[in-house]
Amino acid sequence: MLRTLALSIALMFTMPLSSAAEPAIKLWPRGTISAQCANHSREYGAEPMNQVVFGHKWPHVKGGGIEFIDHSVALLNAAARGRNVSPNMKARLLAAARGGAFTKPDWEDAGGSSPTFVSAVIVKTVSFSVAHLRLKGALTAEETMEVQAWVKKLSTNMKKRANSKDHKAANIVAQLLWTAAIDDKSGFSKAYKNYSSFLRALRSKPFFSDDVRNNNEVMHHLVLGAAVLRMNGIDLTQQRIGKHSLDDAVAYHAQKVIENGTTKVKTSGDPKDDARSIFRAEGWGTHLAWIPIYKAVAKSTPGGVKTRELEKALRRVDGRNFWGIQIGIHSGCMFGRS
Repeated sequence: MLRTLALSIALMFTMPLSSAAEPAIKLWPRGTISAQCANHSREYGAEPMNQVVFGHKWPHVKGGGIEFIDHSVALLNAAARGRNVSPNMKARLLAAARGGAFTKPDWEDAGGSSPTFVSAVIVKTVSFSVAHLRLKGALTAEETMEVQAWVKKLSTNMKKRANSKDHKAANIVAQLLWTAAIDDKSGFSKAYKNYSSFLRALRSKPFFSDDVRNNNEVMHHLVLGAAVLRMNGIDLTQQRIGKHSLDDAVAYHAQKVIENGTTKVKTSGDPKDDARSIFRAEGWGTHLAWIPIYKAVAKSTPGGVKTRELEKALRRVDGRNFWGIQIGIHSGCMFGRS
């Protein structure tokens, strides 16, 4: 099976380059739900942005990385609703690139959210923005290179102090998304291989972390990566790595989350963080906003069925739209039609 997948991806990467408005590697999801997109939809253009990037904190720093993600996602949602946002989206990205926005990580005190993790999320959000602009033919080759040079700095930074499993998963998926956005076939192939290697943790157990909250934080990224790979004809959800598949891991995790319910738990990803409930539709790290993404990836598989069961349980306590900031998109909007 792995040889077949390798052959398929190799063939895809030997296809002729398509036009800028029709990238060979797909990233932008199809079939959004306008009502869910409207919940967090607004047009932002160029605005003041800090060169320094901090970890996640509340309230969000004005001109900081989290505000950038939030405003970028609101703009992406407006695009998903059919608005012509290309001028604002383009001005926003070029202002960030030319100003070196968020290229200087500041860890502040020991512990807490990592600024380099925030860098990975910025890359994810920027990837969807660039993919949209390229689909519209709204970025010149020179402008793309400007943004690419900026993202290269962010990509270098996001690897610093990337010790936790969710941070490593975020980096892999950020590179997968970015190389898809710019139609970098060689880079996408490398990111695909790194993603596959990360799944080797399932050889002997159906989870990535033995605490439910950190495992959930890993799922945020892996589920999105699985969706992007599937868009490009590579379905790893059922592929067994030793004893287990990603779909097995999703089914196992969903059941554990149901059993845990609204109980507050700590995470091995940041032992100093307070115990929190992950039984939420919205949030930073403590949420289940990966649900609509996996529903779009898997319909009647064990993981897909258990994901729907988890959603029903969640809806008894939280009826908000799915919006997890560090996924990099408003998942209820972009993947909500499933």
